[in-house]
Amino acid sequence: MTGSVVLRDSEDANGTRYLAARMSGGRDLIIEGQDLGKGVSGVFGEGISEYEWNYFIKKEDIPLLIKALGGKEGDDILELIADRCTGEGAQNLEEVIRDNNIPHEFCSRMGD
Repeated sequence: MTGSVVLRDSEDANGTRYLAARMSGGRDLIIEGQDLGKGVSGVFGEGISEYEWNYFIKKEDIPLLIKALGGKEGDDILELIADRCTGEGAQNLEEVIRDNNIPHEFCSRMGD
């Protein structure tokens, strides 16, 4: 699979939630999320209505994530993520990364 896969794109009374995964030009995996609205304020406090985060997994570590997701060597990571981690299962991807000690970089930003 090329391009990106949207794992979550929802809106309700608490705001919007978005999560997607894509491959970089160097074939690293990038997972990008953004939450906006009252739901963010409820977690981080009044005046903070935006939260953005990114996970970066280097191409040499992607096979570890494939295995952690129940895939096998040669599976396309974006297809595997699309099959197992979309909609209600979107949060599962972040849990799999943390619980299986998949090497990654993480950064986040809060704003309004």
